[in-house]
Amino acid sequence: GEYRPVSETILNRPVYGSSLAQTNVTFRFIPDPKRARLALVVRGEVTSVTYSNAGPATVWNDGYGQYVAEKRMEITPWGLKAEPAVIDVQNTVRLRDVSTSLDSVPVLGFLTQEVARDQVARRRLEASEEARWKLAAAALREIETETDARFEELNQRLARDVLGPLHGLNLSPTWVGAETTNDRIVLRIRLGSAMQPGGHTLRPFALANSLASCQIHESTVNNFLAQLKLEGRTFTIAELQTKLREKLRLPELDRPEDNPHADAKITFASRDAVRVEFCDGRLSVVLSVAQLISSPNRWENFQVRALYKPEIDHDHIQFVRDGVIQLVGPMDMRSQIALRGVFSKTFSKERPWQVSPGFLEKNPNLSDLTVTELTLEHGWLGFSVGTRSAALNQTADRLQSPRERPTGPDGT
Repeated sequence: GEYRPVSETILNRPVYGSSLAQTNVTFRFIPDPKRARLALVVRGEVTSVTYSNAGPATVWNDGYGQYVAEKRMEITPWGLKAEPAVIDVQNTVRLRDVSTSLDSVPVLGFLTQEVARDQVARRRLEASEEARWKLAAAALREIETETDARFEELNQRLARDVLGPLHGLNLSPTWVGAETTNDRIVLRIRLGSAMQPGGHTLRPFALANSLASCQIHESTVNNFLAQLKLEGRTFTIAELQTKLREKLRLPELDRPEDNPHADAKITFASRDAVRVEFCDGRLSVVLSVAQLISSPNRWENFQVRALYKPEIDHDHIQFVRDGVIQLVGPMDMRSQIALRGVFSKTFSKERPWQVSPGFLEKNPNLSDLTVTELTLEHGWLGFSVGTRSAALNQTADRLQSPRERPTGPDGT
């Protein structure tokens, strides 16, 4: 709770004292078959002890107010769109005590107190109503000020860090559809130019006990890679490392002197220079090479394939190279050994690809959440976020043998 001083005017009389405000903020989903809608719900309680002077009398009051405010919003292709907040307030003001400057005078002090109490009683409803709408106005003003600033910052970051770079690569997100149920919001967004393909296979299902989940098709990543326009272009290995690591957020580069093949020149194929595949629990990165020159050797028309397996530690997700670099093309064993040496630094096994370095642990309010599932299958990458207890139950269920697992009435 938060203690606050009270300095207000009720029924044209100054009121002073202190109050204790407690708030609880939650979200609720607003079911809609075609839109992503939710509401920010703020529940508050305010207790107060105040006094006011009415002529010779000082009136002490205890106040108690409850309010429920709701601010509806919609997730759109252009950011978060919010409606004005609405509020419902219930307020009670009770007389605690009355004191007057004549209390020490027999009879007269008693009569003065009775007159003051009678005046308070006659105007109690009017005072309570004015206190109610002033509490509503103050709560709405605070909610609107706080949320407007947060939403504006969120939309600016979305435009600057996400939409801006995507528009620069001609990869404007296309809003495919949205749906809101009582317990989940589903967004479907296509990322690619008008001439690029999308996914056509069934996306993986999220865990039933997940709180949030995301599914990304490999075509999204490949559409992005295609906009790098590597086809037919020539780079040194060092230049290629720099470009790929900057765009794909790969680990820091080695120093040029640490890579003996940094000056080797690579010319990419005219089609599908770089692509990724999500299949059988692995991320596969494939380079199609028209020519590679590493003095005194020259190789032509081959592919380089590196497999990465996911590793999860709480909310840290990284991909680690799995196995040796695979080569496809007309070459002998000696050439394969030499080429693996060339690409071993580009796809380093010692330096994992950090995809999500602790995005939950940075927020103390999300400390009980963790990544409960990460799958790569049929062209899809899917992950779920849930509570730690759900993750432990999921792991325990997987460790059970088929005979130990509970079955339904039909034996499934």
